[in-house]
Amino acid sequence: MKNKVVKILATLGLIVAIALILRGVFDVGKIGFKNFSSKLPILKCEIYDTNGSKKIQFYDLEKIENDDPTNDMTQDQFQKWRNQKNLEATTFSDNERMNDYSMIYRNHENGIAKGWNAKINKDTGEIEIFFPKHTPVGASFEDALTAMAEAQVFKGECIEVKRKNL
Repeated sequence: MKNKVVKILATLGLIVAIALILRGVFDVGKIGFKNFSSKLPILKCEIYDTNGSKKIQFYDLEKIENDDPTNDMTQDQFQKWRNQKNLEATTFSDNERMNDYSMIYRNHENGIAKGWNAKINKDTGEIEIFFPKHTPVGASFEDALTAMAEAQVFKGECIEVKRKNL
């Protein structure tokens, strides 16, 4: 009888220990498992217009990275992909050396490249969004530089928001 009680108490102790570990490490018991594969934040960005107004934009960087069609492309595949006459996609990079996130939205309509580039500083949350002049798809490097130099630039600030897992 004494042996059975000891086994039951040991089993209950083990269950409690496992529950405490799961709660402490994975937040089990609150809303479910914490998304431990998520390493990139969701950002809420206030982007200021030249007329003084502001626009709120959310960026789920993890989703943008996962949906990036250039993941695992070779350089040759990337060159062919980005020179398509009709294309719509957003690419993402997490630049550790420059300490920023970068997003490029490409919209090629009938051979004309339209879109925007965004850089977000990881430390300060400052965002700059560049809307370059429209150029032909596959334009020369010089033409692309000119389009970027003449780009309309918007600035703002981003803050991290929690994943709600609704």
